[in-house]
This record gives sequence, structure tokens and C-alpha cells, in this order.
Amino acid sequence: MYQYPLLLFALLQGAALALTAQPHAAKLPLRDLLNLMPNELAGYDQVGKFKSREIKIGTMSYTVGEKEFSHQRSRVKLLLFDYQDAPVMFEQTTRPWLNTAVVDSDSVKRQRIEWVGNKGWESENTSTQSAQVALAINQRFVLMLIGENCRLSDLYTILGIFDLSRFPK
Repeated sequence: MYQYPLLLFALLQGAALALTAQPHAAKLPLRDLLNLMPNELAGYDQVGKFKSREIKIGTMSYTVGEKEFSHQRSRVKLLLFDYQDAPVMFEQTTRPWLNTAVVDSDSVKRQRIEWVGNKGWESENTSTQSAQVALAINQRFVLMLIGENCRLSDLYTILGIFDLSRFPK
């Protein structure tokens, strides 16, 4: 089928070496991942211990940090994923934001967003009093704020606490 199979093989090998020779930022240690999130929220109490872990799927791995807070009946969970070593997972997580239909009704709102140059997704259901903001940061991190018994505006107040310039590229 190919007249020059060795040439094709050599070209593919060269491309693979070129890809692996590019500078590769190191995966953040779990403690540093947690430090990118606030340790307290004004008016909220910490729920349980802050958690972080590494998840391996085949040859890929990613890390996730989790912090949870409550205020009266409101509960907010912060999740931060570092997909540095799993770019396919990053793409699979963020791709639906581009293709999902926007919804804007009396009780449900779902739409794409942009926050400080980062693209994301927001949703709110006023009948269940739940809201969510997801933000892709530096083509590597996904930050999720998930609220129960709270408004979308509450999550944006919390999102404003994050210093996105501290996130590695």
C-alpha cells in the first residue's frame, strides 16, 4: 500500500519525539492544588475535611481537590480538577459547554459564560434552588462551584474570591 513504509515510520517517530520534547509543566502537588482554592468563605462554615486525590485511568491521570462549606440551609462545594496529564479528559469535560443548547426560562437557566478570559458554563434551577458554575482555566484546570439552596449570584460572589492569575499555565 505504501511505497516507502520505512520513511513513513521515520516521519511518525520524529513527530512523536517532537511532541514529547516540548516543555511540559509539572502536575501540581495535591496540597498546592488545594491552596488555589479559598480555605474559608465569609459567613460559611467548613463541612468536613478538605480532600484531594489523584485519579488514574489507563495511562492518564488527573488530580482533584474538594472543599465544602455551609451556611444555614445553603451548601457550596468547590471542585478543582487539574488535567495537566490528561488533556483528553479536559476536552471531554469542556466540549459539552460548546454544544449544549442554551436554556432561559422562568425557573431554569443554562448558558455559556466567560469570566476573566476563561470560558465556562452556568446553570440555575430556581425551583430546586440549585446552581452551578464551571470554568475552564488555562486549558488545564476545571473549577466547579456547586450550590444547593443558593442562587447563581451567590456562586459568582464566591468565584470572585479566586485569584485566577495564580493558576499555572
